[in-house]
Amino acid sequence: MQARYKVEHFSKCNRHDNTLFDGNNDSDNYNCAGVIQKRVSFSDVSIHQHHMTLGDNPSVSSGVPVQIDWEPYRSITLSLDEVDLIRGESKRTADELIIPRYIREREVRHSGYSRDEISRVMECNAKINREIARSICKYKRKQSTRNMLKRVTGRCY
Repeated sequence: MQARYKVEHFSKCNRHDNTLFDGNNDSDNYNCAGVIQKRVSFSDVSIHQHHMTLGDNPSVSSGVPVQIDWEPYRSITLSLDEVDLIRGESKRTADELIIPRYIREREVRHSGYSRDEISRVMECNAKINREIARSICKYKRKQSTRNMLKRVTGRCY
């Protein structure tokens, strides 16, 4: 998401004469504690759509990992008000952001990858995940040994 923005100074605080700072002159850019107040505002949102391609992230729990293609295939710029109107109050949950395994595989196949290429990436990821699991087990064994030694001797190791 790309956005143009501007920084504006503002302050709303009572003066000694009960008038409000309005941010229109330099002395009004400070709040009651003397701290400069800043505000960022966005006017436009650029939305870029990308195709999914075969990825290499081993953290995928099952199926083929995906990533977005470098070049967008479609871009649109909307005002922030238009985005809010289209989106409404709905916001997707974390579960709704997960792309099911069959959709990821379909999109990658649609991008031109063969079943063999997909299988090789999945096998490589499985190997990496096994190595990570072994490392975690080794770390836990070391921690367990250290904790036992600490209990027995009273020293940190």
